[in-house]
Amino acid sequence: MVENEYGNKVIIALPILAALILAALLLWVKTGNQAQTQRLTALREEALPLERQRETLLRQLSGLKVGAEPEFVFPATEELLVTEPDEDLYTNVYPLMRQYGFTGVMGISADGRMPGIPGAMSYAHFNEMLQAGWTLCLVYDGGMTLERWANANRHWLEDVGIPWPETVYLPEGSLSVEQAGEVLNYGFTTAVYPLSGQQTEIVRDTEGPRLYFARPWSFDNAASFIDSLAKNGGNAVFTLSFSPESADAFNQLNFTNMLNYLKNYTDQGNYHLASFAQAQAIQEEAAAGAPSAEAVYEREKSRLQAEIHALDTQIHAIYADWDVQS
Repeated sequence: MVENEYGNKVIIALPILAALILAALLLWVKTGNQAQTQRLTALREEALPLERQRETLLRQLSGLKVGAEPEFVFPATEELLVTEPDEDLYTNVYPLMRQYGFTGVMGISADGRMPGIPGAMSYAHFNEMLQAGWTLCLVYDGGMTLERWANANRHWLEDVGIPWPETVYLPEGSLSVEQAGEVLNYGFTTAVYPLSGQQTEIVRDTEGPRLYFARPWSFDNAASFIDSLAKNGGNAVFTLSFSPESADAFNQLNFTNMLNYLKNYTDQGNYHLASFAQAQAIQEEAAAGAPSAEAVYEREKSRLQAEIHALDTQIHAIYADWDVQS
């Protein structure tokens, strides 16, 4: 009877024990699930900003298209044209510019703007400046027909062994802008006019010569103009003469101040005091290297793809431990 009572107790206890074990297991599982859920929630909260950023980049990538040609800032180039080979050019301007490492352009002509005549520099000084890097520009003032003037200059330059300059300066009273195409018949590719009215600095004409419009070197607000040129790029021509009544007359103090001002920009590397040929080469080289719309598209596409990949890597690293545990 005792044995049966004990057995009955055991039989009764076994289901209770099983229920307790099952309850403990369920509690353990529930507790574990809660911990995992809390952990997963924390990981998702950590990854959420990255996932949102990724979604934004994906939208940008899907909407990316080849757009208009991008804006491109060209380098700044400047030509200083001294309109006559005066002795003062050699004794005053040339030494000053040499101190700053600058060279300029000399205006010459067989009809009174040539070395060796009264008031002009000697041929020795003229050749010295050419050796130092100064270049030449012919000046046509309209005193004779263009053909006669061109022939006289060609004979003179051949006699002294100087190559034909491809730039001509056309002061007021010579050829009008509308007549500029005539200079192409005499071996010129570039014509320079005094700036007047609303003319732009450069006019590119595929059928005619390349036109430049020159300002007096000491015009009002010249410093602000140079600031703008340095910032936005482009080309400018300044003229200098030794006629006291001219707007571009030489003044040593002011000219020195201008050279100091220019030096601050040229030292930065994107402002160049150059010859006409050098300036044109600098601008054309920059234009050839300007990014196309397609290049900008591909560059932006690569950037977005790289940023998305980097975010994918960060998001995967956040969930890496969870993947192992689960």
